[in-house]
Amino acid sequence: MLHNYDKKYLQIAIELAGRALEDGGGPFGAVITKNAQVLTVARNRTKEEGNPISHAEIVAIRDACHHYGAESVVGSTIFCSCEPCSMCFSALYYAQISRVVFAATLTDVIGFGSGDPPLTSTWLKEQGHLNIQIVASEERDREAVIALFERYIQKFGKL
Repeated sequence: MLHNYDKKYLQIAIELAGRALEDGGGPFGAVITKNAQVLTVARNRTKEEGNPISHAEIVAIRDACHHYGAESVVGSTIFCSCEPCSMCFSALYYAQISRVVFAATLTDVIGFGSGDPPLTSTWLKEQGHLNIQIVASEERDREAVIALFERYIQKFGKL
């Protein structure tokens, strides 16, 4: 279930995804909060950095740890424009982030041609017996991110 502050921070992640798209990058954004305080905001930087692992979630974790120390993200929440891929979900686990809130699903992004393996957050959580709370957003948030995927496809081809 989404709380009002969840909606606020998820909207920021979606806006970051839109900005990433405007700048020619992948349409993905992430926000990490702890105790209702923003630790960091990030967007996909794979093209900018020439690095295929510079997903928004990875960039957010890296930045928060760099600025506040690794302990800063323990028990935090990450808000993502799209459900984390298996790499990013594993990074959430290692960073000890306790909650993930997302708009579009992994199935959505795979449908637009991303090369992500079809290992959903729920499946990874269940297989690994991981203690990460997973919260899918409301349909209108999902649709807003799908619209970004569609714009990306029109400009650049598959994700």
